[in-house]
Amino acid sequence: MKKASLILAVLMIISVGLFGCANETTGSTTGTSATTTSSSGEFSTFSIGYNNLGQGVPALDNIEEQARYLNEDIVGNNFVVVNDEFTADKLIKDVQSLISSDVDGIMLFAWVPTAILNIADLCEQTKVPFVIFDQIPQDMEVVSQLEDNPYYVGSVGINNAGVGTAMAEYALEKYKSAVILGGAVGDPIHDTRIDAFVETFEAGGGEVLGVTRAQDPSEAAIKAEDLLSAHPDAECIFTLTGDFATGAITALSNKGLDIPILSSDLVADTLNDLKDGKVEIAQGGNIATPIGSILLQNFLDGHPLMAENGKAPYFNAQTLFFVNGEQADAYQMYYYDSFPLSEDQVSGLLYRYNSDVTIDSVKDFLDNFTMDALIAAHE
Repeated sequence: MKKASLILAVLMIISVGLFGCANETTGSTTGTSATTTSSSGEFSTFSIGYNNLGQGVPALDNIEEQARYLNEDIVGNNFVVVNDEFTADKLIKDVQSLISSDVDGIMLFAWVPTAILNIADLCEQTKVPFVIFDQIPQDMEVVSQLEDNPYYVGSVGINNAGVGTAMAEYALEKYKSAVILGGAVGDPIHDTRIDAFVETFEAGGGEVLGVTRAQDPSEAAIKAEDLLSAHPDAECIFTLTGDFATGAITALSNKGLDIPILSSDLVADTLNDLKDGKVEIAQGGNIATPIGSILLQNFLDGHPLMAENGKAPYFNAQTLFFVNGEQADAYQMYYYDSFPLSEDQVSGLLYRYNSDVTIDSVKDFLDNFTMDALIAAHE
């Protein structure tokens, strides 16, 4: 039935030059939900679709595993993954594939901003709820249009300006000059973090000597060497992910330089670099993926969590916390080796286990998720 709806939806969308996804306030779906029983009573399980930007990249695979664990191990859902293979044209096709497989809801890693409304239209036509996580729309006109879509569950992302500002403030306490190694120009997350770092660092009296961008981590070492050749006297290097920090470490070794590295979005390898002193400080603690899963689950359970204006929530305020070498082992144990939220924390944010949960419950959780909170949840 849903496949027929998909074909009809695509034909309708093509006819107006679009492709099309959205959110229903009743929480009803037309997928492959089933009823199961637990100690807390009878409830439905669902089939959840998920798109990975590119499998094989540690940071992307990690958040996929977070979503899988929450859906399969905690809630009992079926979890279906498609791999976008870093190909923009493949994103919409992958969403169509998920819908054709009769998923009840979709977790959308919306890494192609121009495709968001097209996907939203497609989901609305096929009545498949979707939540946007991590890579969320930055254009508030787009958000406004999404809010009119009855199948749009909400967006959960990071305060990227806050991430760049926080790192600049840290750097200003010790250094007067910096260079920056980031990802491809046009990446909304990297663009925002770099702009915020530069603005804050220079407003505080620091000088950004140079900025270079790599298309992907494989270019990081070469790009970093070129940057360091031009600015060997820089007092610190700000790298936009742990993968780029690894490239910077290689470049520093090749150039025979010793310059501190400050990195946002640490990956597992960064933890060893923190302990070895190759990276001075890093930022981590992104829980946009599990919170996105929680919003979608509440919607499917018939209890959508709405913002004060009655619309789907838009969370973009979580700021990554700092992780140093002394905290690296704890972060490895509680964020990478286990799920970052305890089962009690997840249950407290799900209506099926806690009928008192509200959107403020989710907001308070995000606002108070720190390194100390991560450790405390698992002790």
